[in-house]
Amino acid sequence: MKVLYLCWNYPSDANPAGGSFFCNQVEALQTAGALVTVATPVPYFPPLFRSLKQDWSKKASLPRNYTYRGVQVYLPRFFRAPYTLSLGLTPYAIVRAVEALSLGRFDVVHGHFAYPFGFAAHLLSQRWNARSALTLHGSDVNQYPYRSIRDRQRFVRAINSVDAVMSVTEDMARQTEEFSGRRPIHLPIGIDVDRFRPKMSKAQARESLGIPYHYRVLIYVGALLDSKGVPELIEAAQGLPENVLVLVIGDGPLRDRVESCKRMRWIAPIANDKVVDYLAASDGFVLPSHSEGMPTVLVEAGAAGIPVAATAVSGIPELLSEDRGILFPAKDIPALKSAIQKLVDDPAAAAARAQRLADYVRNRHDAKKNARELVTIYNAILESRDQSTVQPGTMADRASESM
Repeated sequence: MKVLYLCWNYPSDANPAGGSFFCNQVEALQTAGALVTVATPVPYFPPLFRSLKQDWSKKASLPRNYTYRGVQVYLPRFFRAPYTLSLGLTPYAIVRAVEALSLGRFDVVHGHFAYPFGFAAHLLSQRWNARSALTLHGSDVNQYPYRSIRDRQRFVRAINSVDAVMSVTEDMARQTEEFSGRRPIHLPIGIDVDRFRPKMSKAQARESLGIPYHYRVLIYVGALLDSKGVPELIEAAQGLPENVLVLVIGDGPLRDRVESCKRMRWIAPIANDKVVDYLAASDGFVLPSHSEGMPTVLVEAGAAGIPVAATAVSGIPELLSEDRGILFPAKDIPALKSAIQKLVDDPAAAAARAQRLADYVRNRHDAKKNARELVTIYNAILESRDQSTVQPGTMADRASESM
């Protein structure tokens, strides 16, 4: 089957750290027999406006297409009006941009994030007599429907338009059902679990990365934003003992604050293959986000056998419950400090939690297994192509019951 995969970013040679979830799933889908083409629509910025913001200039300079690990990726430009003036036209602008690529027809259009990509997937499937699928990731459920009545209506419309809807956590499936009356299929995030198995000892990893062995090393991987809890992590780190070092991998507006913290070492964004080495060198992983869906990086840390501490928000407790990790409230600096102390002060307990988490991740978050389940869902909605009496979701729900 031919699948158009509609998402907001994807790794490239210039940005190997971007879109790891999408890359994991697409590569596994290819292995499972699907022919996948990726489209990551990019807002168009007129030349006169590109100098106003660094992000606008950066997006304008992106290539129109490229190939990454054998996957063809297109970046069509579309016009996006300001939020207050959008009038719900963004999905239609995305559709026009994708159609202009002249890629031919697809059997399934799979959008990520309910609006605008999920609804755009539905519109494209109508034009091509194809089927549509949608994956919910986090802020599209935890934040978007709460912004306004209009946004909630758009969210519900997207959910009830597609043929199959999935969510990466049970918590989001529950919330979506409350909003729309339709419960998504829970399809956990998948990763290449073998890629994250440690390939060297902690001592070897530290020697290769130039990290002194006497440190207790914690790691954070992600954007350097307020919403990721980076300010709380900085404040907590400032009170840590001198033998504790926090490695911070990522970039963003809080980079200068990270670099000025004596207990932190900043590292520029790197590819997942390189993150594996830093995980092997670490004693624990910390994620103090205010809101998340199911962070891919947390699943990757679990697969690497690293003790984990994270905020008890959204779907994270599903991963770390039953003593598979340490949970603490968001924006609670004393609780964050306590979680860090538990990671570094009791290595035996931390290692036991890490082993439970690793076993859980390898059972529930294997990308190849989850891709096979997704192909089953694709096949189910394709079977309903000529059954006009079948309502969106019916065949996909039936497929999920057999998994």
